[in-house]
Order: sequence, then structure tokens, then C-alpha cells
Amino acid sequence: MSALPIGGKPEPPYTVGWRSVEFVAGRLEKAQRSPVERFLRHPLLPGLDKPRNVDLEIIEVKKGGDNHDSQVVIVEVLGHIQRLKKGRRAVAKFYDPLYFDDDEGFLNPFACVDRHYYTHESAAYITLVDLMGKKIAEFYGSFSVSIPVDESHTRTVRLILLEYISGKPMLAADPEDYNQLSRQVLKSAIDFESLVYERDILLTDFMLRNIILVDSASCSEKPAWSSLTLAEPFLAV
Repeated sequence: MSALPIGGKPEPPYTVGWRSVEFVAGRLEKAQRSPVERFLRHPLLPGLDKPRNVDLEIIEVKKGGDNHDSQVVIVEVLGHIQRLKKGRRAVAKFYDPLYFDDDEGFLNPFACVDRHYYTHESAAYITLVDLMGKKIAEFYGSFSVSIPVDESHTRTVRLILLEYISGKPMLAADPEDYNQLSRQVLKSAIDFESLVYERDILLTDFMLRNIILVDSASCSEKPAWSSLTLAEPFLAV
């Protein structure tokens, strides 16, 4: 190890010609290797495999394909596990780096998915456990699925299972369909954002599409109830 200069600091590296080595290396890797090869070179963060399995069948794709932070689908549970009975519907969010929007190579999809999106969203639901079934969907846990690559290789993808809530996204709602009392649901959503912020959680995708109105067709005196999905939460540490 070379000795540090007097004062304990090296010379500032920010000079003409300096390059971000990791960024250049990532671009080079992307140019030289296929997406699957890159996936196999970047294993997921280690986790605790619990002795529970669940068989699922995708029955509807809500958000899928390339350039998405997660693949969101509706699934039917084919086998009973705790809190999820056979035949019940749930929402599955797959965090697959192969289809992550890397902003034309600027972002590292493996680090983003593994160290931010999947881990932060799972932790956010656990932190807000007292609000499950009230203001947010039930969180059934995080899982891993092995996807075949070829005859000798598989790749592991993380997913979380959430309660399926039948309702209408606030983005698709018409204010004229609701009486004055029901419209107060928007204030409820804003109050919720403030509540989770007090718990050091920032909702970076707090959008109307992530607010679900339950029984939204009713214009009775009972306010429409809302549930929020914790899309892209950021936890302060």
C-alpha cells in the first residue's frame, strides 16, 4: 500500500481525462456479452430460503415486457400456503434484471433490481405491517423462482406476492361519479404519504395509477376506500 501524502488525502482525481471505470466497464460488458451471460455473471444477493413453496399460474399480465422495473401479473394460487388458499388470486411482481429499463446502459440493472427495487419494496411492506389490509395491500412474502436458460443452467429471479384488490385505479376514475364525501379519499391518500414519510419511507412513484378505489361505482354516503401499492419506495438508512 502506498503512503498517503501529508494531510492524509490523495490528490483529487477529477482532472481532464479521468473516467468512471465502473461505468465504462459496464458499457463494455454490455457490448461484449449477451443479457443472459451478464445475468449469470451477477448473482443475486444471498437470502434465507425458508421451507415453503407455492405453485402459481399467471392468468393476466398487468405490466410486462422489456424496459420495466418489474413484471406485474395476476396469478392464481394452485396450492395452499399460509394466508393464501388454493384458487385465490394474488398479484406477483417479478424483479427480472433482463427486462429492467437501464436508461440506455446508464444504470446497472442487476444492482438496481437487487439492491433497491426488490429489497426496498419488501422492507417497506414489512415496516408498514400495521397498515396491511387497511391502507396497503397484504404482503404475502418474497420468493425466488428458477427460470431455465438451457439444459444445464437456470437463473434465479426474485418476486413478491401481494393481495389482489379488485377496484379501479384513481387514474381511471371520473370525479363526477363520486359525491363530495367520497372525493375525500384523495386527502386520505395524501395523509398516507405523509404517514409513511414519518417512518423514513419515501414513495418515489406516488401516482394516481397506484391508488386503487374499492367499490368506486358506489355513490352512497360511505366514502370510497383506497389502497395503495408501494411502487418504488425508498427507505432511509
